[in-house]
Amino acid sequence: MVARRKFKEDNPPPRVERRFKVFLPIIGENAGREYRLHLLDLSENGARLHGDADAEIGDDISLWWNGRKYLGSVLWQRDRMFGLGFNTAMPMAVIDAILAPAANQP
Repeated sequence: MVARRKFKEDNPPPRVERRFKVFLPIIGENAGREYRLHLLDLSENGARLHGDADAEIGDDISLWWNGRKYLGSVLWQRDRMFGLGFNTAMPMAVIDAILAPAANQP
């Protein structure tokens, strides 16, 4: 049996902003519980994450990075991977700061 992605909408809108590939540990919160997640890619409007957050489509997820909270909703989910759409666009300055440590890894 092939695992199929589940989407919030049958035809999600096309992505227009640039995605940045990254592999960084990050803390996520779902229904009052904290989870260790891996940030796999990031854009101004969302992120792709992997981990055991018990994420279901429509769940509100908080991501914690550098003492700040970023809120979003799960748009799609497959196995332990899910896509998060941010409630408010993440500024490029924040994305640059998140990506900077990854760029300095060997």
